[in-house]
Amino acid sequence: MTKRELRGKFQRKLRRLYRQPMIHSLRTDLRIDSCGLLAPDINLAHCNNLRDKEYQLIANSGASVSITPAVEMNMGHGFPVTRELLEYGVRPSLGVDTVNTIEGDMFTQMKLALSIEHALRNQQIFIAGQEPEKLDLTTRDVLEFATIEGARALGLDKKVGTLTPGKEADILLIRYTDLNLTPIIIL
Repeated sequence: MTKRELRGKFQRKLRRLYRQPMIHSLRTDLRIDSCGLLAPDINLAHCNNLRDKEYQLIANSGASVSITPAVEMNMGHGFPVTRELLEYGVRPSLGVDTVNTIEGDMFTQMKLALSIEHALRNQQIFIAGQEPEKLDLTTRDVLEFATIEGARALGLDKKVGTLTPGKEADILLIRYTDLNLTPIIIL
């Protein structure tokens, strides 16, 4: 069976089960690529502990990656690979996995993704004997990971993911004076 035939068979089978196929990936991307299965309509989860070549394969293929900060930190996968993905031009989406043991809300995932990345980056800067001046990853980036990047990963970005005329949206209003949202800076 050729790679093209294998990919077609794989895609047809997955399409019967899922709108957008997802592959849990810790060290399998070379094998997935060798079967011709890395493609823009494939979403990979986690992707911890990959080599540079594997990140490059993901970037070249156009496949999306969902990171799950709470699960990755608590289940021994390692740190989320936000920085590595961004260095290869892959903007991750945020996900929640294993909700019976980990917080299932996206606010926790956004907060963890931002905090972990800032801590890792700041540690590198401190080791180099410098002080952090600017944080590379912003709250806007992380909000996009949870919204439009999630929609792209699922092939739904034409329908949802941004507040755009013609798109569907749920709007959530948050009272910034609640204690769990401090500290907050109002500009």
